[in-house]
Amino acid sequence: MTNSDKSKYEWLQHLSQPERYPLTDIDECATNPCKNGASCINGQNKYTCTCAGGWQGTNCDLGMLTRYLTKVTPS
Repeated sequence: MTNSDKSKYEWLQHLSQPERYPLTDIDECATNPCKNGASCINGQNKYTCTCAGGWQGTNCDLGMLTRYLTKVTPS
């Protein structure tokens, strides 16, 4: 086994021991990524914004185009 192979083996062995590096989930909503009155739902290494009416996009920062239909009657 070469020194390089030994080093790779030791690194992989080290990574296979999760108790040495416990994974901690952070609260992605703590930075208030959701805009315009949206609610933030924290997930495992992600967040989801539930947009208020009239907003869309990952962070609810894109206004939605609203279409208005007008009935035109002949005079």
